[in-house]
Amino acid sequence: MIMQTMIRIGLATTLLLTSSIVMANAENTKEATLPNNPKSVASFDLGVVDTLDQLRVPVAALPKQALPNYLKKYKSSNYVDIGGLKSPDIEKLNQLHPNLIVISGRQQAQYDEFANIAPTVNLSVDPKEYEHSFKNNMVMLGKLFNKLPEMSTELAVIDKKAQDIQKKVKGSPANTLITVHYKGRLMAGDQTSYAGLINGWLGFKGVDLSEIRKKNSNTPRLVLESKEIAALNPDILFVIDRGEAIGEGKLDTNKIEDQYIKQTNAYKNNKIIYLTPDLWYLSGNGLQSVALQMDEVTQVLKK
Repeated sequence: MIMQTMIRIGLATTLLLTSSIVMANAENTKEATLPNNPKSVASFDLGVVDTLDQLRVPVAALPKQALPNYLKKYKSSNYVDIGGLKSPDIEKLNQLHPNLIVISGRQQAQYDEFANIAPTVNLSVDPKEYEHSFKNNMVMLGKLFNKLPEMSTELAVIDKKAQDIQKKVKGSPANTLITVHYKGRLMAGDQTSYAGLINGWLGFKGVDLSEIRKKNSNTPRLVLESKEIAALNPDILFVIDRGEAIGEGKLDTNKIEDQYIKQTNAYKNNKIIYLTPDLWYLSGNGLQSVALQMDEVTQVLKK
């Protein structure tokens, strides 16, 4: 008997639940049939790893070259190392013969190569519909691994966290700028999943970058000069350091807080928040990571 339940996954992906799951990946025309309750899972999506960990579902393999600290237990030899987030070890995957491979946007270009090894699914979230997209992914994983009651409980906990933050943020005039730092450059994060979580779900008010984006319409990644940030004058400035996340050393905050940044309300009111780099840049969109991220965001509400 077919369950008449439709779930939207990622950007434009739909699936119909039967004894297995048939789905079309958002950026591929091919369908993938996912086995029910797969026993050997290889995941390049660390948010999926932390979700399965929370549900006490074993993961066979993951990219150990890019593990955030909160997942350090997976450095153990009990788990197969399948390379890096952008440098998958295809040979190891072939040797493992997994029942399911989970990828994110970083691996999407190699989808066909993965799909030749095992059923492969991309569970990237939609930044514009973050809460909806995240929850759909979680429900899909709950159904796939026969953990729907447990998933419902976990989502209720996260919902409570989100609602508590929303109540504190509601009506606040404070505007927020989310940035990713790398080698002295601050890139706008307003079109990323970071903004989907912080602004879209939790209710923080993002600064208006529309005029700056118009002037830089041909630039895929919007780099903000310190002078521009001073003119925007955010009340809250979130910074995610890519360099530290990928092992290039700890960020020197003096390189961020120059004479122009010091003119902002965020600096004057001690509301420049340096988010944990490996948690935000390498992971996210999972039960544990989203809960941890929400906890970090609340720092600014205590100042």
